[in-house]
Amino acid sequence: MIAGVAAALALGITAGPSSASAEDSEFQLAQYWGDPPPRRWGPPPPRRWGRACYTTRGTCGLEERVPRGAPCRCFFPGGPKRGNVI
Repeated sequence: MIAGVAAALALGITAGPSSASAEDSEFQLAQYWGDPPPRRWGPPPPRRWGRACYTTRGTCGLEERVPRGAPCRCFFPGGPKRGNVI
């Protein structure tokens, strides 16, 4: 009986500090990693795509999707003209 009480006291005493030390270690781990990185360090925003080329002479279609703002070329009567994808 005394051995059982002694064992319970031993378990109670050792169980108390172990849970507190676990919380302390989690807190220290959070301090180690610091604050999250700034927003500009995240992934880039999704790209926008276009299928039309806009030039000073007019607009023409493209065969495939191209990122918006990329350079492109349209062929008009009188020669080719360069522009941007919209």
